[in-house]
Amino acid sequence: MNILIISTVLLISKITCFQSLCPSPEDINPCKCISNSIKCHDIWKSFDLVNISTKLDSKRSNTSFAEFSLYNTTITSIGNIFKSVAFNHISISDNKNLTYISANAFSGSEMNLPIFDVEGNVRLSNPPPNQRNIFDASTQFVNVKYILLPHNGLTSIPDHAFHSNHSDLHQLTYLNLRQNNITRIPTEAITNLAKLSSINLGQNKINWIAKSAFVLSANITSALIFIDYNQLNSSSFERNWFSLKELNSSARVDINLSNNNITYLDENIFEELLSPKYNIDLTVDSNPFKCDCKNKWLIKNKKLFKSKIRGIKCEDKKDIWLKTDQEFTGCT
Repeated sequence: MNILIISTVLLISKITCFQSLCPSPEDINPCKCISNSIKCHDIWKSFDLVNISTKLDSKRSNTSFAEFSLYNTTITSIGNIFKSVAFNHISISDNKNLTYISANAFSGSEMNLPIFDVEGNVRLSNPPPNQRNIFDASTQFVNVKYILLPHNGLTSIPDHAFHSNHSDLHQLTYLNLRQNNITRIPTEAITNLAKLSSINLGQNKINWIAKSAFVLSANITSALIFIDYNQLNSSSFERNWFSLKELNSSARVDINLSNNNITYLDENIFEELLSPKYNIDLTVDSNPFKCDCKNKWLIKNKKLFKSKIRGIKCEDKKDIWLKTDQEFTGCT
């Protein structure tokens, strides 16, 4: 009986807590507060998000809400809002007119936000001079674990976009930039992040990856990197485009380069990457490989590379590992 009473009291307290955090409907109209979450959904008239945030900041200063959700609205830009209230989840999705998010957006959530989710805003681009804004907005959160930026209109990744010295990012685990219009991955775009285990850059227009674009931390134990469905060819990779800091040979890393335009793996680029000192696997399905002299180096050390590379099919659709040294006798 006592347990039942205690549970009931806790439940009532929790409900009361949720109710007490919600402001009056007039303060956030046309948005709503539901279960300690501010939701601005399906709003097809213009409204002042700055005015809403100002009222919340003044009346609920130092309050932590469960979520801020902006979905399917006419909003065109997001400035420096919610400076004194915090959220545990920020979701900005499917706002067809949204083109800009300030670098200092949601500064009140700097210390406690684990999830920053911005997706499906097809006009959200980052041309100069605001190239860094959305990336700086994403990385201002000290304890963020998930940065989700898929299916927007992003065209570039700035240098040092996701770096251990940028707000630390010591908790960042999952990074998703899939289905944008990104064309290049610059030097030190993703560097030394101790807990990063998944990077998704698939379905972009990437045709160039610079030196040291990916430098994974010595603390990484495993990681998945997707650069599939892009426009990479055999000359798209600078030497040492990928590395593990301090030769972290124990880390298990899977790199997916499937569905690109790669015809051969350049020996000068990939031989060290696939050497025994690293535990790296490469997936290259659905690329137009040519089993000619440029790929002979793989056959010369077939025993090693066969276990590390998946998906190389020759022009005749047969597996490259069925080829023999004799079929490359004309190569120098």
